Amino acid sequence: MAFQYKRRDAENWEKREKQQGNDFKGVIKDDIKTWTPQKGDNHIRILPPTWEDATHYGLDVYVHYGIGPDRASALCMNKMLGEKCPLCEEKMRADRAGNEELSKELSAGKRVAVWMIDRKEPQAGPMIWTMPWTLDREFVKACKDRTSGEIYAMDDPDAGYNVSFERTGDGITTKYIGVQLDRRASSVDPEIIEYIVAEPLTAALVY
Repeated sequence: MAFQYKRRDAENWEKREKQQGNDFKGVIKDDIKTWTPQKGDNHIRILPPTWEDATHYGLDVYVHYGIGPDRASALCMNKMLGEKCPLCEEKMRADRAGNEELSKELSAGKRVAVWMIDRKEPQAGPMIWTMPWTLDREFVKACKDRTSGEIYAMDDPDAGYNVSFERTGDGITTKYIGVQLDRRASSVDPEIIEYIVAEPLTAALVY
């Protein structure tokens, strides 16, 4: 019988393109797009939280980095879920042994996960970005009028504000500078909001 080639749809190709060796390598599900700021100017829109009892547009996540030969990332089970975390237990053993270098490597770092869209590449649609908590702090500062105390809700889907910033450096020398809100409010496509309502950040994490 002659071989008949069967074409696969684009969705399957994209899934393979984004695959990871195992869930331990990343903290976000494979089928969800993630974003990394480019060197130079970035112009984005932070989207609102869509999980219950949210007090901020972002979700605090605690991540162990550089785990194993693949230098994987893993969510801290202790800080995120209040459960036993083997990496935290290893850190405690390193502390008791006086191994400061290993203890530091095993420490969980704080990040802030957000749904966002890249205003320079709107065709990419909504993506998740786990930003440094220090940059999130700068965003919050930029939302407050220093004179009146008024808060400009940047994540309001109907009358929120895009935010710009510059990324310099690489790796441990990376810096984010020049945070600034747009002076005019703008809206977000309702279809994007519908998507993140169906995919809340809390359901996108890999434990």
